[in-house]
Amino acid sequence: STPNYGKVIGKTNFNKDGGVITKRPWTSEKLGKSGDYYHYWYVRVNQKQAAYDTIEIHDFISTDYSPMQFIPESLTVTAGWYDTDYRLMKDPTVLTSDQYNIVWNESYTDFVITIPNAKNIIKNGKPAVFRVNYNTTAPADGTKVGNKVEIKGDDKVLTISDDDKRTLLEVTGNSVVAS
Repeated sequence: STPNYGKVIGKTNFNKDGGVITKRPWTSEKLGKSGDYYHYWYVRVNQKQAAYDTIEIHDFISTDYSPMQFIPESLTVTAGWYDTDYRLMKDPTVLTSDQYNIVWNESYTDFVITIPNAKNIIKNGKPAVFRVNYNTTAPADGTKVGNKVEIKGDDKVLTISDDDKRTLLEVTGNSVVAS
């Protein structure tokens, strides 16, 4: 039987996944570089579909591990909702650049996304869940990489969930090329 994540989703403010290395060529004009490997990541925000005027997503690369950079052109923000199997449901909407604001730091190792009027984006009859997808460069040298995220709803720092009181979530991945 499939697990039912309904209870989990109803208690969750955000989580993050990914870090898996992928072999596929990419080019970034903004970074002025290209590569054959990248790591993909995604952040799910507001799974419990709470009503916030403004949601702020701060995501940054961990300095505890190997250096990498965000590939800015790869980033998308999608509004949708999750079913009890944690599947992003029908008719997710990719937000256009006028629906959110993103600020990168100079080295593309940190970004802040602000979604104003978040509660007015409705999915499944409630304020939407947002999913941010993006790729990062890959050292691809067998080292470890890390990526951290924290979220604010109406200027209040959110905990990961009702049960997990941490406010900062780090996910690590191995930059290992499988031969």
